Amino acid sequence: MSRDDNERRLERVLYREAFERRDAGAEADRRSRDADARAMRKRAALKSWLKVRDVIPPLLKGLNERLSVIGAEIKVSVTPPHDYSHRDYPSLGRGRLDLFVDGRKTTRTLEVDLAETGIAHVYMYLPKETRRLDIDIGEASSDRIESVLIDFVDLATRDDFPGEA
Repeated sequence: MSRDDNERRLERVLYREAFERRDAGAEADRRSRDADARAMRKRAALKSWLKVRDVIPPLLKGLNERLSVIGAEIKVSVTPPHDYSHRDYPSLGRGRLDLFVDGRKTTRTLEVDLAETGIAHVYMYLPKETRRLDIDIGEASSDRIESVLIDFVDLATRDDFPGEA
């Protein structure tokens, strides 16, 4: 190989490395922007989740007063850990409500799992089925939460009080 060939090859290698470094720098900037956007979504989702958690106790109190007529009550329960969150978007918060009838805990539960995306996955574990509902936590108003709770109670108590539906 001649000196000119070596210099041309060296120039090509340096040119290619310069582009690779530029691409790596652009990739780092993109990753940084993605991380910032994800952190902001996460913060907004947590903020909305805390607002929702503050709304639930007064709603439960009013709903439980109405449910006392049929001997039913909804209580906040300890949420067991789980391993089924998506790896890239782990769960930020969880909540669980259990239905009690005549003072006894039933298998009917309502669980909420908040993803980093701000979507609350609501699972209603009922006697004959499991229902899932996705709610944007930022748009969850007090009325929306109350309607979900009422729907849960209606579906959960249908078999206990079939003639009254």
